[in-house]
Amino acid sequence: MGGLTANASKLIAAVVVTVIIYLIAAPMALRYPGARLLIDWIVDAMLLPLIIYYGIIIAGDYLTGRGHDAEALRRLVAPAVFIYLLISYTAGLIHSSKASGAGLVLYLFILSGLIKRARNGWGTAVRAFMYRLSDSLVIYGVGGLLGLAYAPMAAPFMYAAIAGVIISITILMGLRESILGVAMDLNGLYPMMVTIILLMGVAATLSSLPPLLAYSQYIDLAAIVAVLIAMTLISHRLYLTYSRASEKMAEKVYEQFSREARLVSTAEDEAIANAIIGFVERGRKEELIAYAAHALTLCGLSINEVMTALRELMDYRQRGIEPIWPWEAERAKREAESDAITRINIVKELITQLSECSKSTKPK
Repeated sequence: MGGLTANASKLIAAVVVTVIIYLIAAPMALRYPGARLLIDWIVDAMLLPLIIYYGIIIAGDYLTGRGHDAEALRRLVAPAVFIYLLISYTAGLIHSSKASGAGLVLYLFILSGLIKRARNGWGTAVRAFMYRLSDSLVIYGVGGLLGLAYAPMAAPFMYAAIAGVIISITILMGLRESILGVAMDLNGLYPMMVTIILLMGVAATLSSLPPLLAYSQYIDLAAIVAVLIAMTLISHRLYLTYSRASEKMAEKVYEQFSREARLVSTAEDEAIANAIIGFVERGRKEELIAYAAHALTLCGLSINEVMTALRELMDYRQRGIEPIWPWEAERAKREAESDAITRINIVKELITQLSECSKSTKPK
């Protein structure tokens, strides 16, 4: 409620300032016509967008107070609308198509950053959608920037950006949990698919330029080779995805580290030993938490002491295993090894606590 009141005060202040400036501007415009342009910019490009900005923020605060999740209104819609109105009005004062184009490019770059900043807190599929959508806006902006210098060069980037938006929207099918894996595969393929479309468009544009007509065959050949390489890489990634190659590689790493650490031989209870194997090799921590909590409780520890002892285990988050490109194999293996070491260190610390607990409860 405090945030709503504070933002309402800011909105009222912006309205009051706007009215005051208009009252001052009327007589000044008669005496100093040149000042009218500055005053109009302050009001139309700054204050009116600011009023709209706080209006959206207040709407978000109101919806939040009613139990709705309106974070997107505050973090994305409000600043996006404010910046759009500011840039579009300012660019319109210059009365130039290039100025308007430059303003649009600038806005797309800023909007891309706003979308990436606002994606935290959403589900996996929505975060991936927003990330790829922001990438598509950057690609479109780059095309617009190149178009200001030479119009034909804008088309390939714009086609690639449109394809990127379509792919981004398709990723939202991951909102259905049953096909989230397919959506994430598509998310991983986004860069290569957009690159293929971009290469084809750039090659077609370059080969049609009069100075390069004599080299058009070579340009087309280079583009075909690049596309074939990209398609081969995509096929390889799809193969790895559906053969579960990355998961199998990670499983081997976890099993190897589990054997070398010899953790199970130090666990006296068979149930805890099985729970340790389940955690170290497969990342399942629920059983280990349950057995360890039970054992520590039998030692006479309070619930707060048990929570403290198991904090690191409870806070552990299993590393997501995604399909990998050929050149990512070593990195993925290093990440799996690092995660395995983390699991082993957690278990070693837990075994130490259980051992100390067991010794303290043995009759003397």
